[in-house]
Amino acid sequence: MNIIPVIDILDGQVVHAIRGQRERYKAVKSDLCNSSEPVAIVQAFLELHPFDKIYAADLNAITNRGNNTPIINHLKNTFPGIRFWVDNGASCQQDIEQPVLDDTIIVLGSETNISPKLLKSLYKKHPDLALSLDFRDGLFLGDSALWETPEVWPDKIILMNLDRVGSGSGIQKELLDSVIRKKNPKELYIAGGIQSMEDLTTLKHRGIDGVLMATALHSGKLKSEQIKDLLNT
Repeated sequence: MNIIPVIDILDGQVVHAIRGQRERYKAVKSDLCNSSEPVAIVQAFLELHPFDKIYAADLNAITNRGNNTPIINHLKNTFPGIRFWVDNGASCQQDIEQPVLDDTIIVLGSETNISPKLLKSLYKKHPDLALSLDFRDGLFLGDSALWETPEVWPDKIILMNLDRVGSGSGIQKELLDSVIRKKNPKELYIAGGIQSMEDLTTLKHRGIDGVLMATALHSGKLKSEQIKDLLNT
């Protein structure tokens, strides 16, 4: 199983994402370093463990308030051994092509209301993209037709439980089961609510391919040795 650290970037700084309430996000306060600057945060993650993937959410782009593309490109150049997964609110071919550097995985969020037809077209051109199935309060965010046509979903699926992001409130197993019933993805990643090694162990035993995490890393709840043991067993 993969652990993929998350950086949510707003106005050039890494912020603490809590329950998807983006208007209330503030600069992250991390036990790993005394900075909210993106390069410093990524470096701190790598000092905790030699992760090979980082998930970067460009909150300015997602909310149509500019973008942090130069910062993300700088991160890519500064850490060439890292494969970045980038969510910039992309919902069309132009959105995908503009910020991409080689070996970057673009994440399409269902909350952008992307249609099954457009997703199918984009997936054909970019077979390594990921689809984030976004939920709030148990409700699917986006085009309901997309939820009803799992045959167009790409290989990489993220279950994004927005109201549990940054909350440490635990995984919502019923929601996970509902996604798997729709389609057992080739690669399934979980984001939101993961609070303990028990959660991680449960997901690993269920065959989940990876988790997106930030709060448990910044708080020191998940230690280096625990990460090493989880990933090596």
